[in-house]
Amino acid sequence: MDKFTKADVEKLIYRASELCGFEVYEQNIQLRKGSAVITVRIDNGSNVSHNDCVNYTAKLNSLIEDSGIEDSYTLEISSPGLKRKIRSKAEYIRFQGSPVKIILGGEKGGVLKGKIVSAGDESVVIKTEKEIEEISYDDIKNSNLDY
Repeated sequence: MDKFTKADVEKLIYRASELCGFEVYEQNIQLRKGSAVITVRIDNGSNVSHNDCVNYTAKLNSLIEDSGIEDSYTLEISSPGLKRKIRSKAEYIRFQGSPVKIILGGEKGGVLKGKIVSAGDESVVIKTEKEIEEISYDDIKNSNLDY
């Protein structure tokens, strides 16, 4: 193999995450003639440290080098960050007690800011400055942590 393909790079990204014990939160691969920019955000269920990023970078770099790809590339490895998107019910549960910003869709519309009190199968409970609100996941257009 001497050229990057997105499918090959994705396999290497996920293989490195398995070997390092991380989850791939997000990845983006930009291929150009003879080079690539590979951006990966890793998660570990806790706080991703600088050393975690260094270790993952080393493992992914090693896998790319061992694959025989001869194109040049740039790796950009980071954590999801303090204002990470909340993408699933499991993440609402994981981040109970954390500040959140929720953008409501549909007829409800608007923005809610508060702390995640609890999360269940159908809804999340948020404590705002004024009240405690239960919000159906179906009404949430977008949300992120709001540190």
